This record gives sequence, C-alpha cells and structure tokens, in this order.
Amino acid sequence: MSVYTNNFFGLDIGFTGIRLVQLYRRKNSFDLIAAGSLPNNIDLYTTDDPQKRAKLIATIQQLVRETAVKTHFVALALPERQVHTHFLEFPLMPSEKIEQTIRWEAESLIPIPLEDVEMDWTVIDNYEKKNSLGVFLCAAAKTKVQNLLSIVEQSGLSPILLESSLVSCSRAIGSNIQPDKPCVLLSIGHSNSEIAIIHQGVMKETRNIPLGGESLTQNLVSQLGLEWDLAEKAKINFDKIKDEVGIQIGKIVDDFNKNLSDEIKRSVQYFKEKREDIQIDQSIICGRSVLLPHFLEGIQANLPAMQVVIGNSWKSVQQSDAITRNSKGVEHGFGIALGLAMRKM
Repeated sequence: MSVYTNNFFGLDIGFTGIRLVQLYRRKNSFDLIAAGSLPNNIDLYTTDDPQKRAKLIATIQQLVRETAVKTHFVALALPERQVHTHFLEFPLMPSEKIEQTIRWEAESLIPIPLEDVEMDWTVIDNYEKKNSLGVFLCAAAKTKVQNLLSIVEQSGLSPILLESSLVSCSRAIGSNIQPDKPCVLLSIGHSNSEIAIIHQGVMKETRNIPLGGESLTQNLVSQLGLEWDLAEKAKINFDKIKDEVGIQIGKIVDDFNKNLSDEIKRSVQYFKEKREDIQIDQSIICGRSVLLPHFLEGIQANLPAMQVVIGNSWKSVQQSDAITRNSKGVEHGFGIALGLAMRKM
C-alpha cells in the first residue's frame, strides 16, 4: 500500500492528551482503522527537560502499540499559537512570479526573519474573484518545527506532512459546513482557542485567542478558592450542584461563554470590514468545552443573529462508535487527529 493512500495516520500531540487516528478513504466517506488517546501534560514546545521529553516519547510509543497501527508514516499538526497564517490576494500573474511575490509579502507579515522560518503556501484553485489570485500562507519558526519532528522521529515514526491544527480541524468538520454558506469555526483548546472564517471551503481569516478550557478552571480557582482538580470536575457538573456554589459556578461559566461569543463577533466584524458583500450567520464550535452544561444554549443566547451548532468531526467516518461508545464526550477531542487522517496525499 502506498504512503500516499491510506498508509499513514494522524497524530495530535496536545497538552492534555495525545490522539491518534488512521482511516481508510472511500469515495465519500472513511472507514475507521485505528484510533486512541492517552493523557499528556507535557508541552513539547516549551520544555527542554530530557526526562519529560523521554516520557512524552514513551507515551507516543505506547499509544502506537495500543492502537495496533501497522505503519510508521505519520501526519502532524502544529498548534495555531506556533503558526503564522495569512490569506493573501494578488492580481493574476505568471506562475514563476508567485513565489517571489509571496516572499515579499511575507517579510512584512511574519515577525521572524524568513531565514528562521519554515514556510509553505497553497494557491486556491476555486478562488471566487476573477482576475485575482488567492493564496493561503502558513509559516512557523524552524525551532518549533524541529522540536516536534525530533520528538516524533525519536518515537520511531516517519513524518510525511506538517500543517496547522486549525487547517486539520476545519477539514474534520468540513462535512458540517454548507459549501455555499460562510461560517465561523471556533476550536476551543486547553489554553488557547482558534477562530477561522471559512467561505467556499477556504479559510479566509484566522485568529488565535488566549482563552481556553484552562481559563475557565483558573477563574473557578481564583474566584471561588477551589482546588484545581475540584474546579475541573465542578465546571462540567455544576448543573447538578444545587447550592449557592453551583449558582456561582454557573455565573462564571456564563462569563466564559460570553467571552467566547464576543471573540466570534470580533472576528465577524473584522471580516465584514473587508468583505461587506458576505453575510456570516453560522458558527460551528468544537473542542471539549462543548461538554459544559448548557454550553450551546449559552453561546446561542449571546449570538442571537447566528445559528450556532456543535461540530461533529466523526460525521463522515464509519464505525466511529468504536471511539464514542467508550467514553461520553471523548469524540470532541479528536478533531485535529481526524483532520490529519483525512488529508489527501
């Protein structure tokens, strides 16, 4: 089997967990070959501790063994906070001039000398503006890229592609998006969240915001004096706490939902300033924070002019109940690994 068909898997090395998915591509759907996850609390982009790095490598190796993956080829994603992404628009030009033009533009957009970054771009074939060229640019510091590749290679795996986590996530929830209807994608992470405006299957704007599930837990710790582990449990069960503490937790969760909603509004408003002709009235949200009690209702209440839906990353995958039946809510953490496994090679 060629590495360019199904002989690879997606690996998401997140701060709270490491997730793996391998799929078999069919015409309009995928079969699940392997999937699994293990907990993690090591940030490979910030730690130089040899013992922590060794533990991370051992966890990756354990996950590969437990899922019985038969290939060593792997697709990887960099978290959006480590990536610089930009949507560029140019007049039509000869193909030999595109690279030089992109590099000129990148020098003003990327706050790192170009010799210190790994950079890639995609020319958008179905760009809607005539006589114009759409380009999606992605760049990351070479040190961050090497950090990731080094850990994975020391785990005995062979990386074959690297992209941003937001690109992977948007691919996984692609079947949730109406092709002719622009939408906002919000992917809620541990310490950061990622927002994208998607139109005609293309990401037009991306943002990284310092707000995630950890932010909510920290607020419960600082405002209510809860221990961290208790705060983690309380935020997903506060609807069952009937005393004054439950009411206070609910108010803090409401503030969290409002902050997320405000960030969606900012992204839409910023995009409208450039594209007044496009009306965005749908928001798709994914990430484990969607498990919070009344989460969807809370976000929807703050975005009355939009339709808010929870993204289902597994929508196009057969046998996905092999994952979802084992643990309630676990499916919401697999968006990045799934999107990587869905990548056409």
